[in-house]
Amino acid sequence: MTFKLNRSLILLVVACFSWMLISCQNNTANSTTNPIVNDDSLVETPTEDPPTPPPATLIICLSEEPGSLYPYGDSSQSSKAIREAIFDGPYDTLSYEPQAVILEKMPSFETGDVSLKSISVSEGDLVLSDNAPRTLEEGISIRPSGCLAEDCELIYTGGEIEMDLLEVQFTLLPELLWSDGKDLTAGDSVYAFDLASHPDTPIGKAKINRTSSYLAIDDLTVEWTGIPGYLDPNYADNFWAPMPEHLWGALSPADLLTSDISTQFPIGWGAYMVEEWNPGQSILLSKNSNYFRSNEGYPYFDTLVYRFVGQDADKSIDSILSSECDLLGASLSLMEETSRLVELQDTGELFTSFSSGNYWEVLDLGIHPASYDDGYSLFYGDRPDYFGDVRVRQAIASCLDRQKVVDDFYFGQSTVLDSYLSPQHPLFNANINQYPFDTEKGMVLLEQAGWVLGEDNKRTASGIEGIQEGTILELDYWTTAGFMNLRRKAAEKFAANLTSCGIQVNLEILSTDELYAKAPDGPLFGRQYEMVQYPWQIGQTPPCNLYLSSGIPGNPFSTLSQVPFLFDTLIDSDPKSEAFPWGWGGWNTSGYVNPAYDAACSSALNKIPGMPDYENDHMLAQEIFAEDLPVIPLYLSIKVAAAREDICNFTLDATANSDLWNIEEIAYGVHCETD
Repeated sequence: MTFKLNRSLILLVVACFSWMLISCQNNTANSTTNPIVNDDSLVETPTEDPPTPPPATLIICLSEEPGSLYPYGDSSQSSKAIREAIFDGPYDTLSYEPQAVILEKMPSFETGDVSLKSISVSEGDLVLSDNAPRTLEEGISIRPSGCLAEDCELIYTGGEIEMDLLEVQFTLLPELLWSDGKDLTAGDSVYAFDLASHPDTPIGKAKINRTSSYLAIDDLTVEWTGIPGYLDPNYADNFWAPMPEHLWGALSPADLLTSDISTQFPIGWGAYMVEEWNPGQSILLSKNSNYFRSNEGYPYFDTLVYRFVGQDADKSIDSILSSECDLLGASLSLMEETSRLVELQDTGELFTSFSSGNYWEVLDLGIHPASYDDGYSLFYGDRPDYFGDVRVRQAIASCLDRQKVVDDFYFGQSTVLDSYLSPQHPLFNANINQYPFDTEKGMVLLEQAGWVLGEDNKRTASGIEGIQEGTILELDYWTTAGFMNLRRKAAEKFAANLTSCGIQVNLEILSTDELYAKAPDGPLFGRQYEMVQYPWQIGQTPPCNLYLSSGIPGNPFSTLSQVPFLFDTLIDSDPKSEAFPWGWGGWNTSGYVNPAYDAACSSALNKIPGMPDYENDHMLAQEIFAEDLPVIPLYLSIKVAAAREDICNFTLDATANSDLWNIEEIAYGVHCETD
């Protein structure tokens, strides 16, 4: 309305001024009538309100206040959410792949930024041995140049030997600036690496310890070199986010953990910079005029306000409806109010964003419990070998209505799995065996395996080698309650599914401490269970290693000859190997053994992206897994966030460092309108 009045006032002034000019003209021959004054048909009268300019501030509500904004000082979700606005990258990991932000591109063999060359090493050099950095000395095992598997490893006996060396170059975008206007260079990334390497900096050093050098080649280029023998499948991540040496260089690594200049007011190259921190309440950020994407129109808002509102999901949702918050991150544990969020989205009162999480639920089957390690014998009290026949495992997968659990308890937002990989993963094999809910198929498989259904709806063994005739197919199913009792609810559904297939189930809910108790006494890692449901994490590298025979937990003093039932397929190929190289620290709790799977997975893990057959080996490992089903993959975890109803460009991702990975693009109102 104000715009209309102002425009009307302008038109009136123009009209009066024009009338005065006309009245003062002595020469009327060449005069024309001012259309704004005399021709009402040509006056443009606005009939609709013009678009309302967007508010200058976006209010983001977080569950907790960060302890620090220093990248090496706080890894909480709230700190990450705020740092996304300050640092923007240097790369974003989306759908399990890194995407360049302030780099020209992610390095690869194809682009020429990655090279693998042979280098001469000798005694005293740092090399990779048995997957750990070690000083080269006589008696340790190493992989000579060109060796990509254990079968070609050798024992070092002195002198010079050739090993493979991986080098990766990263190139920054040109003309990047810190928010104070100073040039951002490759040297700032090297400075960040040096800080990360310092013993006073409290972060993990695994990657650093496997780094031979990290050098600035020029103002825009950094080169990472691994130690000889280290082939890192995630080499594209080996770029350390720059830090402002011109401001922080005078401070020690220990001082940076407490100094205001690094913990409360760090400068970055991102869309915003910190202006004010009100302890216990909020942090205010303002637009960075030196942001490298400013010419694209980003960011949309002049200021950001991060408010700290606690973990009460219901109150947090109310704060959006009352306009106290514009956006709620997934860190607020909104899952407990998902039904309310869905209803509010359906009525158009807010926007809800869902994403799969980076955990997958698995139903682990005790194929070879620890009691079998000295040989399988019912006479000595071993429980029946329920899962030795792959048809039983396939039947269990077919009998489980996993999609129903996803629909009922995860609002249809999760994904049923066929592998240990999400379908979003770039290495997911879409052509593997799938096991949709099919009770009839499951029952046929059980009959074929010798488990006959009686009139009492119970299945008993009939003609199954190694199992006493008439043994009832009755399985113990253990799990934990899980967040909001979701795992318990899912297990109850699955137990009912299995009962419908004639499998008797004894469901027991254990505490987390009980289930994950240390081996050999703990039920899971001590391999003393029949069926267990629990979560595993998914990362960039496909986790086929979870089911390698070398990862089976067990007595580290055993040898293959002492555990013939478990490892009889491996005795001929490697009779001197330890049966349990990781001891009770192993992770393949099902006891699954398949030499073909071991070969495919090991071959894949011994290569890096860009090498021949890297993808094919990972595809083959999934194919064997989906046929054998050492465990039943269930579904992915989910994340949920909420925002005002007219929000746009707010997208959760399973593998992003933060929910606000693209904070500069998030907008609402007129900024969301498209032509």
